[in-house]
Amino acid sequence: PFAAATFDVALCALSIEYLSRPEAVLREVKRALKPGGVCVVSFSERWFPPKAVHPWPTLHPFARVAWVLRHLQRAGFAALHTESQRGRPRPADDKYIRQTRFADPLYAVWGAA
Repeated sequence: PFAAATFDVALCALSIEYLSRPEAVLREVKRALKPGGVCVVSFSERWFPPKAVHPWPTLHPFARVAWVLRHLQRAGFAALHTESQRGRPRPADDKYIRQTRFADPLYAVWGAA
């Protein structure tokens, strides 16, 4: 329902893997972004297998980065970039520190409208 060229930035955090029509959603995001506006898609290795769309569950984490890049590119985004953060220590008061010393990896993919 938003007018075209309304927003400077759009963020899809921890949910791209659940979209049944990711390219259609990203095309709509691009339409709503101002020229040069940025769409950022972030995700981790923590997701709900029964809810994730194919082929997400079968992909290696870095192949998921490529999958998101492809959808952004097909939706018309340019100047595509990626970033991954791995091996960061958990804070001492993190409730999961007994399971693993390291925080969940975080991936981000972004492009310009």
